[in-house]
Amino acid sequence: MIGNVYGRLTVLAEADRRGRYVRRWKCRCVCGGETTADQTNLKNGSVSSCGCVKREMLVARNVELAT
Repeated sequence: MIGNVYGRLTVLAEADRRGRYVRRWKCRCVCGGETTADQTNLKNGSVSSCGCVKREMLVARNVELAT
């Protein structure tokens, strides 16, 4: 997993497990942010950034509403 890229995230290292079976990974986003994500969520695409995409979409929507 280390070095794999999922969306905007690059896997850096294994993080603490959640429970007995859920593997978690420390990831760095292309924006420079870091986050920890479950392996399953990385692989199925439900996590693809540190949250920067959501922030970018909110800013774009607010700019669009203001004009």
